[in-house]
Parts: sequence; C-alpha cells; structure tokens
Amino acid sequence: QWNDAVQTLLALQDQYRAWRDALPESLAGSATAGLLEQVCDLDLSGLEAVELPGASGVTASRTRRRPPHVRPALGRPAYGAHRRYGKRARDDGG
Repeated sequence: QWNDAVQTLLALQDQYRAWRDALPESLAGSATAGLLEQVCDLDLSGLEAVELPGASGVTASRTRRRPPHVRPALGRPAYGAHRRYGKRARDDGG
C-alpha cells in the first residue's frame, strides 16, 4: 500500500506540474499558481526509499487492542471494572 501511495503522490505532483506550466500569463500571480508552485516544490523523492516495518499485510488498527475496562461503544468503564482494577467505575465520564 505504501508504494502505491507514493507512486500516486508522484503522479499527482507531475500532473500539478503540467497544470502549473500550462497556466496562462494572466494567472501567473494568482493564488492557484502559488499553491501549484508549493505542491511542485515538495521534495517527495525520499518517500520511495522508506521501508515500513512489519510489511506482513496486517495493519496497525487490526493489532491494536482496547483496554478491557472500556466499553467499545460508549468509551466508558465496563461493569465491574472497579473490581478488577481497584477503582470505582463512574458512568458520568469522570
């Protein structure tokens, strides 16, 4: 996925460069020309060399675990959490 995203960014930068080069003189000082110039000036060459750790196909969101004392839907302490963790569970968010 990373390599695909980098290739997409590089292709988009090329398209924006072509758009910038095709702007008429009347738009040379416009906000659009300034934004296109900023996008074209970005150095994206280093992104191709990046090697992400754990490229086994499992995303971080799948491996992240929710603490057992938090209800998934409500984000509040689960029933009995105060017994397991030595704290009183409060449903008022505090």
